[in-house]
Amino acid sequence: MGSDCRKGLLDCSAYATAGTVAWLYLVVLWMTWTPTGTSDPEILLRPPSPRWVVVLGNLLLFAPIGFVLGAVGSQRLAADRAGGRFGRRDAGSVEVRRIVLQVAALVAILTVVVELGQLRVQGRTVSPYDVVMNTAGAAAAAWAALFLARRGLDRRILVLGAATSVFLGVVIFLAATGFAASRGLVMDDWNRDHEVLAGDEWGGGREYLGAVDSPRICAGTPPDEWCVEPGADVDARHEVRQAAARTQVVRASAIVTSEGEQSGPARIVTFSRGQDTRNITLGQSGRDLVLRVRTPLGGPNGAKTEFVLPEAVPEGVATEVSAAFESRRAVISVRSSEGELRGDFQWGFFSGWWLMSRFANQSVLPGGLLLAGLLGAAAFALPLGLAAAHLGWVSPALRPLLGLAAAPVLVLLMGAPLNVPTPPRELFAAGGFGLLGGIVAMIGTWRGRGGGRSWLRSTGAKGVGSAAVVLLLLIGCDSTVSGLEPGAGSGVTASDPDRIQPYPGNPFYWQYQGDPVLLLGGSDEDNLFNHPQLPPNGLEAHLDLLQSVGGNYVRNTMSSRDEGNVFPFQGVVREGLYDLTLWNPEYWKRFERFLEMTLARDIIVQIELWDRFDFAGGGRWAASPYNPRNNVNYTPETSGLPTVVNSPAPERENPFLRTTPELDDNQEVLQYQRAFVEKMLSISLHYPHVLYTISNETDESPLWSGYWADLILERAEELARPAYVTEMWAARTPEDPLYENTYNHPERYAYVEISQNNHQVGQAHWVYAMEHRSRLASAPRPINNVKIYGGPRHGGGVEEGTRKFWRNVFAGMASARFHRPHDPATMAGIGLNSLAQTHIRSMRMLTDRMPVFSAEPRTDLLSRRGSDEAYVLAEIGLRYAAYFPDGGSVDLDLSDAAGGMTLRWLDILAVQWGPTISVEGGGSVTLAPPEEGPWVALLEGGE
Repeated sequence: MGSDCRKGLLDCSAYATAGTVAWLYLVVLWMTWTPTGTSDPEILLRPPSPRWVVVLGNLLLFAPIGFVLGAVGSQRLAADRAGGRFGRRDAGSVEVRRIVLQVAALVAILTVVVELGQLRVQGRTVSPYDVVMNTAGAAAAAWAALFLARRGLDRRILVLGAATSVFLGVVIFLAATGFAASRGLVMDDWNRDHEVLAGDEWGGGREYLGAVDSPRICAGTPPDEWCVEPGADVDARHEVRQAAARTQVVRASAIVTSEGEQSGPARIVTFSRGQDTRNITLGQSGRDLVLRVRTPLGGPNGAKTEFVLPEAVPEGVATEVSAAFESRRAVISVRSSEGELRGDFQWGFFSGWWLMSRFANQSVLPGGLLLAGLLGAAAFALPLGLAAAHLGWVSPALRPLLGLAAAPVLVLLMGAPLNVPTPPRELFAAGGFGLLGGIVAMIGTWRGRGGGRSWLRSTGAKGVGSAAVVLLLLIGCDSTVSGLEPGAGSGVTASDPDRIQPYPGNPFYWQYQGDPVLLLGGSDEDNLFNHPQLPPNGLEAHLDLLQSVGGNYVRNTMSSRDEGNVFPFQGVVREGLYDLTLWNPEYWKRFERFLEMTLARDIIVQIELWDRFDFAGGGRWAASPYNPRNNVNYTPETSGLPTVVNSPAPERENPFLRTTPELDDNQEVLQYQRAFVEKMLSISLHYPHVLYTISNETDESPLWSGYWADLILERAEELARPAYVTEMWAARTPEDPLYENTYNHPERYAYVEISQNNHQVGQAHWVYAMEHRSRLASAPRPINNVKIYGGPRHGGGVEEGTRKFWRNVFAGMASARFHRPHDPATMAGIGLNSLAQTHIRSMRMLTDRMPVFSAEPRTDLLSRRGSDEAYVLAEIGLRYAAYFPDGGSVDLDLSDAAGGMTLRWLDILAVQWGPTISVEGGGSVTLAPPEEGPWVALLEGGE
């Protein structure tokens, strides 16, 4: 296999070497062009890496390529030495440096290609520092290979060692992530309070078109099997929940007669509460049979562990349908007079990574489940053929056969589930890929007749051949990145629909887990994470209560100003002094646990970084670790901070909120403030249900707000995790110039927070909310209300506070949350007391039937309306909702709603619908609540 090695770096076994380098480059592309940040499972598989890990990873990424090229260059040195080309003693060292520089230049080009490719890959960022570190790592590895080769190690062994180490590293990585994936595919956190229903979902709206007979849900294994039917009491549901958790076995079954294609999926039998929270659901979408199960991977609504048996349910034929979920396996079967159909969904140890990265919001078919992992595994067959060619172990004619045989074996070992036969097309693709690799290896050492030289050694042919190898492997890489086969889902999308984000269908609202969501809430504290023992039953029970009444939204300031709270820093030296460089583990444990609890309950968290009242008089600044007399890090003189603050609203007195570069440029204090925020972001940015607000009702300079907003966005971009930021201005009217900073900078402030509008009362409250909305009409953004005042202290009283809650929703706001009571004697809000629970429940009853996301505020449709008498949301021609704060009588224009309609009254305080009344559309109808007090009229029809 000898050859002349003097013409270039790759002349020695040129094509075998090129193929080896190309395969190593394929691994790099697979690692760097695989989308990230696309689903919640990312959190399971890729926890945040320390900065040193990122730096080390970039240094090592191209090191195998540099090592191979350095090893090849060592034979060139040997040839030059044998030919007497080294005239001086240091000439060999000069040549070593030249080879290292050649390797660095080549790798710099390759890594630039990688970085440019990442511009189009979801979740990836481009950085010139990566190019520098990748190139430096490859150059160092090339030098190491040359060093070892000059001391007697055979360069062929070095090349094989580099390829083998990468291969084993990838195998270990796949095994580890597959194991992590499997841990997320078990039944977990089931709720016994969900209802067992058949033919529809809880609350209605997904009625099955056809008959459902003998529905049941069973859990466990005989003789300890528990089964429930629709209407089962809470004790029976609890037994099923316990059996499912204990045995990881659950089954749902029924006999259905389907009347055509279903919408939804329409529920056949379900153990759930609405469309957003479920334990298990067996349903039908179109003619597909769908199983959804709640797991850590699937989330509370199970949408990310959805299993679909396509075209399974015939029309008009009595069909026995059943589905079983056992830990890490799902089986769906259908039996009717037209035959039997069965789907078996499983995943293997090595295929877990591919499953996890592409599972979210997709219907997974048995074949599609495998394809990405199988094609990736096929690529790993190349080093066998290439290494054999490089070492001369087998004759050139046999090398294609080696690749053809090796590739399917690797597929079976690495990509196939444990018990599902691998589809022939995947084996065929893998064999073809290995065959091509073997052909490349054969061509690289095949000799023609011309002077013992390969016929591909000419300059032009060599360039074409090398390009073909690289293109072939890039095509293979594209297959591994692109995702699943047609019909098995759309692959990785350009954004992650599971994260909280503006709803594309109506950007005035939010979207979460792929669906539009109206944020409603209330809580008894604002810094909830710092109240694990929140009365009466603890924080977790408080969140359970909020979820049970339909709430999905809380405020969380990062404060430590209440009894029982802890500070983020540890005390040192003596009692009362803190070290701002040492974190208090309890503070951050509480914070992360809070995010986990809210995530499990689909409760959106709006975080506030800085609450100005934490740095005010009344003892708060006196106790703060940032006060220079309370820490060992700075003094009043070095920090410029006072030790005493008297005002209750401290911005103008306390320069703590003016430290940023464009204000006071107080780097002595800013370094600790910034470290605190970055520590918080290192945790919160990995959660998909978090929004950010810079300050609590500030009237400080917008430069302060902009600094922190930009920092959040920068850190989010580095992690490829979208973040949505706003500022809460102290301004109470939309005309205040402070709001211009939010209106005019959508690139910084993705939503608008107007909580201070909730100081207004009556008609003025509505008018100002609508003015905010109109200011955003040309470029809509969500408008949040994280604080709704209502009590003796703020906002016109308790009853007025509940009216603001309804006005905000009817004004098209994205969120509404009752502010904490603060002090029972001077309540600032009603928190989550029984009255707040009542109004949240009633609001959910309305929005379950009235799709606010496709409606708009249309109070202009009312006539004979007095000030603050009634408000309207309308989906013109289809549905109309009218809110009456306290009785009244108005006329509603239904001229766009031809034909008959139904009218139902929602008694808000009783949390119940009244009887259905028929009314005629096409004209005007008079609406008058049955009694005084708060009511909602819902008119439906025209479909």
